[in-house]
Amino acid sequence: MTQSYNQAEPAGVKKSEKQQKENYFKLTFNELLSILCTATIPIAIIIYTTITRDQQTQAAKERSQFDLKQAAELQQQQIYNRFIDDIYTLHRDGELNDTAKPRAFANAR
Repeated sequence: MTQSYNQAEPAGVKKSEKQQKENYFKLTFNELLSILCTATIPIAIIIYTTITRDQQTQAAKERSQFDLKQAAELQQQQIYNRFIDDIYTLHRDGELNDTAKPRAFANAR
């Protein structure tokens, strides 16, 4: 359906509903580009924020797992050091031989 835009319409004649809808949704390239740019910037910001937050969450999880592992290793090292100190104390006091107290070694921490 072609319509010449140079023709004047009579004063009392209404456009059909279909022609009104076509004119209502007719956008120029510049208007369409402007709308797309306006919508693209907030969407890009949302995507960037989501990706950054996910990366920070992942880094925090890795950091907490590393800290828990380090804490467990430190606790094991402290227990081992305390055991060595207790054994050394028993040895220094001469309580590790069979004649002093036969169960001293078994009762050591």
